[in-house]
Amino acid sequence: MVAATGNVRRNVTMDVPTEVERQMGATIRPFTPDDYPAQVAVANAVYDEYPGTVEEARYNDEHRDPKKTKHARWVAEREGRVVAVGEYGQSAGMFHPRKFWIDIFVHPEWQGRGIGAALYGRVLDALAPFEPLAVRGNTREDWARGVRFLRDRGFAEDMRSWESRLDLAAFDPTPYAGVEERVLAGGIAFKTFRELAADPERDRKLYELDEELSEDVPHPEPRTPVSFEWFVERVLNDPNLLPDGYFVAIDTATGEYVAMHNLWASQGTTTSTTASPASSAPTGGGGSRWR
Repeated sequence: MVAATGNVRRNVTMDVPTEVERQMGATIRPFTPDDYPAQVAVANAVYDEYPGTVEEARYNDEHRDPKKTKHARWVAEREGRVVAVGEYGQSAGMFHPRKFWIDIFVHPEWQGRGIGAALYGRVLDALAPFEPLAVRGNTREDWARGVRFLRDRGFAEDMRSWESRLDLAAFDPTPYAGVEERVLAGGIAFKTFRELAADPERDRKLYELDEELSEDVPHPEPRTPVSFEWFVERVLNDPNLLPDGYFVAIDTATGEYVAMHNLWASQGTTTSTTASPASSAPTGGGGSRWR
């Protein structure tokens, strides 16, 4: 995944169709809740390796940080069908009042016709009143059209991230035999999120651990703390969190939470986990991270 930033230098009246929009014969309008199914359909056609659901999209929108971050979305219609989506937003964990991210995705059947460019212009027009210092976009390195789209608009690459995938059918656990036993013997216990339900301080401890560990995670912008309330709503209450796949390493001498391993499952896929942190892995469509 390639992240890039660009400066904003546009000042065009909003909600007036541009010449590009007129030429491509598409209508760009603000997103409404009725558009969730179409938004997800377009997103799944573009990001077909990461299928999502309407419920997930709605949950994400309903659990942004409205006290701090701004967000807006538009759709492009052609021949009575939503064929593209464009939006801007801000990250709660890298917040700056004048820095934004943008996301433009066009159904593969309608790419290369100027629709993405028109949506991009509409999003930048909406950002102009906030006098943004920069906007950030992401694309995959192997998506030549996406890379070219950003570069043509003055974006410059400033960060890369790599996705790791495990072929479970070919995975050989033999080299890891005995690892869990040695760790346990060293005074570390593993508990799942569900098993820690009896700890009244569980959520607060997980929040504090996440905040501490996040300081070591590379960020393209200076990191800003998130609130405990936001962490609980956006992370711990996320319907995709697997309570039996969220492992916590605990110092048995002090009771301190010292590490965590999260497994997540999209509602658009089928995922299951095993009961051990040394061997747990999604069987399909999940996400995993050690912190």
